[in-house]
Amino acid sequence: MIECGYSDFGYIMIMDLQGINLKLFKELLPEHQFSQETSLRLLLRMIKILQFIHKEGIVHCDIKPSNFVVKGKEDIVLIDFGIAEYYQDQFGNKKNRKEHRGFRGTLQYASVNAHLKKPVSRTDDLVSAFFIYFENILGSLPWNSLNDSPQQICEKKIQFKESGIYKYTQIQMPVINSFQTIIENVDATEPSYNFIMNKLSSLFIEHHIPLIPIFNEKELSVLPEEEDYGQYRTVPSTPKNCKLKKTKEIDEAQSVESQNAPSYLDDLFKTMKEQLPSFHPLPKISSFVSKLKSNDFNLPFGL
Repeated sequence: MIECGYSDFGYIMIMDLQGINLKLFKELLPEHQFSQETSLRLLLRMIKILQFIHKEGIVHCDIKPSNFVVKGKEDIVLIDFGIAEYYQDQFGNKKNRKEHRGFRGTLQYASVNAHLKKPVSRTDDLVSAFFIYFENILGSLPWNSLNDSPQQICEKKIQFKESGIYKYTQIQMPVINSFQTIIENVDATEPSYNFIMNKLSSLFIEHHIPLIPIFNEKELSVLPEEEDYGQYRTVPSTPKNCKLKKTKEIDEAQSVESQNAPSYLDDLFKTMKEQLPSFHPLPKISSFVSKLKSNDFNLPFGL
């Protein structure tokens, strides 16, 4: 996040604009699915991203393809922390989380625990990442039918975990072992990140799969150019019968070259503060945001 605040019109946040999300990216591909190598690289990257945010005490609660966006052509980042929550306080103490608080997440990628309305844990984030992987290499998930009820989808996920997963030759045993380990250790103090990474690494070594680039040439050929990202970006839509203020500034911001964007956004935010009434800065989540801002590396997610 570059800056945040609120006014009489509501909350205001200025964030980095990223590229196309994985859901839209896959839809642009001729076969509507990524290669097995790309899918494996994406899974590895997603797990590393989740390990990072989990280390900071955060559970995302809504891991899905549309919440991972492409950064340039060489990386992905995680966005939309709208329903994320802390599972521990700043001292590392686990928080008491309410049972039966209602379903959280996206039906297609949610874990069985989420279906049962249990508090979403780090493990459930990882399960959702594996569901994305399975969809990437299979083209679709067994429960993707729009006619299925939430209960039927939950039952299909249980069946998939227990026996259905072994029917798909595209899913290799190290991946299955990693997935089953996560499911079986759902109540563990900490997910087995190292076990998962070791299993996945063995596949890269055995099949001589390069870690980079994430996407192959065929996939990159359909990726929109940076100047065309505007029609694909994951951005809030404008309500009907409503016009956005500051349209001129927004249009200008989209046309600025990427290397000049940060300074332009600073000027834009300054203009907004001057013209919008009663603007007040929002308090930051000090223990998390300040720590992130102190790092010089590119963060693997959008906050």
